[in-house]
Amino acid sequence: MGPLAYTRIYSGEMKKNTNLLNSSTGTHEKIGHIYRVRANQYVSVNHIHTGDIVAISGLRDTKAGQTLI
Repeated sequence: MGPLAYTRIYSGEMKKNTNLLNSSTGTHEKIGHIYRVRANQYVSVNHIHTGDIVAISGLRDTKAGQTLI
């Protein structure tokens, strides 16, 4: 599974394997897998919407507090 970043979607939607821009650094990040977390279970999903809180994999240069658009 690799390192995971927990995030909330504030607007719009996101799909697995999407390229997003890190607005703080100007670099692009590719979202690997998206997981809904239920206690100790990680359920892989392909698509998420506004308000969802999920774990994502594949981020390399994004740090806490940075915004992906």
